[in-house]
Amino acid sequence: MNYPNRILGIILVHCTSTTAGIIEYCKEKVMNLRLENGIMSDGAWDYLLAHKFGGGDSAHKSSYLEEMKTSLNPKNLSKYLLAFTKRTDLSSTIGTKLENVDALLVSGSKAQHLHTVYTTHKSMNKKKTTLLVVDNVSDVMQEAPDKLARSLILLCKGCGLLSGVAIPGMERQRTLSSSMEEADRPRRLSVTGQQPSMPPVPSN
Repeated sequence: MNYPNRILGIILVHCTSTTAGIIEYCKEKVMNLRLENGIMSDGAWDYLLAHKFGGGDSAHKSSYLEEMKTSLNPKNLSKYLLAFTKRTDLSSTIGTKLENVDALLVSGSKAQHLHTVYTTHKSMNKKKTTLLVVDNVSDVMQEAPDKLARSLILLCKGCGLLSGVAIPGMERQRTLSSSMEEADRPRRLSVTGQQPSMPPVPSN
């Protein structure tokens, strides 16, 4: 963000650029009492699950939780969560720094912090920013990778990159369009047989 002139385009997935609301602040205040001591409480684990899966139920919650507990250092994870809960508001800064940069904001309709994505979008240049909110999805990268890939390719094409890459879902339309153009193109008839000879013109 310190050198926006070096950026062709930027993708912000589930961007949380604002501070916590009142309800979230109260929950985080209680949770931070143990996080400051490097302890991951049940509330802290639930907080992570809410960020990953939103408010809906998911069959992958238990397996995801077990994977985190076995693969991540709880003390380091608690410090990460503590830093996140004490975040500052960056929405206006992002809007100012990225005013002339093509940007793509991505989130799911079931994401825990969807409201802050909308707040970030309000502060950005609408002519240079695209907002993608996928319905019935919490984690866009895992649950809707095809839609994310399509938007990513469109962003890159707008930046002058990936001009030779086809847009997913557009291949069939391009084929039909080419076929229709071929059918509408006028064709020149060729005569392969011998031309009939014309009778001689009588002379006076």
